[in-house]
Amino acid sequence: MLAGLALGLALATPARSEPATASGRDACAPVRAQPDPLPDLQQLAEAICRALWPDALPSDAAERWRLRIGGWIDGSYRDTDSSGGDDSIALNHANLHVDVRLDDRWQLFFEGEYEYEPALIEESDEREWSDERGWELEQLYGEYRYADFLRARGGRFSTPFGYWTPVHWSINVDTIEAPLYEENRIVPEQQIGLRVFGSIFSDRIRELQTEIEYSLYGGYGEDGWATGKPDGLTLGTDLRLRLEDRHMLGVSLYTQENGDEDDRRENNLMIYAETRLPFDLLLRSEYVRQHRNRTRPGYVHNADLFYAKLRWDFLERAYLNYRFEYGEDDRLGETVDHVAHRFTLGVQPIARIRLKAEYARHILEEGPLGDYDFWGISAGLFF
Repeated sequence: MLAGLALGLALATPARSEPATASGRDACAPVRAQPDPLPDLQQLAEAICRALWPDALPSDAAERWRLRIGGWIDGSYRDTDSSGGDDSIALNHANLHVDVRLDDRWQLFFEGEYEYEPALIEESDEREWSDERGWELEQLYGEYRYADFLRARGGRFSTPFGYWTPVHWSINVDTIEAPLYEENRIVPEQQIGLRVFGSIFSDRIRELQTEIEYSLYGGYGEDGWATGKPDGLTLGTDLRLRLEDRHMLGVSLYTQENGDEDDRRENNLMIYAETRLPFDLLLRSEYVRQHRNRTRPGYVHNADLFYAKLRWDFLERAYLNYRFEYGEDDRLGETVDHVAHRFTLGVQPIARIRLKAEYARHILEEGPLGDYDFWGISAGLFF
């Protein structure tokens, strides 16, 4: 409802061009929007600003600030042929984010989201899959940038673990369903704590443009903090190498005590890689191992989860994606071997609309659920 009202106001109040003033200073420089025939929240912010402050400011203070407002929504139809399962037609996410920056050094970032993840599998006493619905504070942090190689962030932020987890916006990823390690929530989506990170650029490796990204972080979680399973201190690190913006290799480490599992210690290792191939092909893979110092009967001490995907951008705004997934899945009351073969068609009719159609075959060995098929379609819009 809020997004619809905002878009309606933007349509009714188009952003004006920058005012011509003797000083040349623009009172609305912090919220200046990019031209786009499809209105968005940034255009709405500029339109309101120019209606309230049509003249220049007496100083250049406005030029030091930048305010970016945006959001996105997505919804889907999903179904399976699992015995006792159900289908779902729903709004899955509604996201609003606000990004404030001063002198390109200081940043304050807010992200809130309504989220509904439907459970398509019949529940029983042994099955832990359930609907998740509600509003969540995704991120709220302050950041100081000393230089490219040294930045510090404090507050609530996405966990820098592998590729998929920090991306976290479902509208941006290739598929409707997340990989098995993410569905099992091996690590939490967010941390509440401090992160030190940066990028180092060089061309010394065979004269290739090289970027090394690093991240060190620590946090704290407990019941009532909406941080997922962690109870107490968390620690993690991520190291990523990029070559020519075509190849990537990374490793992540993360440790926590799991409050949902009698404070057992969980140590996680992630290895991930990506490479761009000829003929508009993209290959990506992530492997994670979780070691647990103790566990319940029927569950493994060392859980291994893995996927490999190949994406073909056969048109400028259309792709085909295949993903093979394997994981020791804990969501069914015991650990079962879970294999999935997933096929996705993605289309981007215009820059801010994303459409996907997906089919997956799920194979579960010796579990209480049995094999099943998944299919779905989804649509997303940036605004």
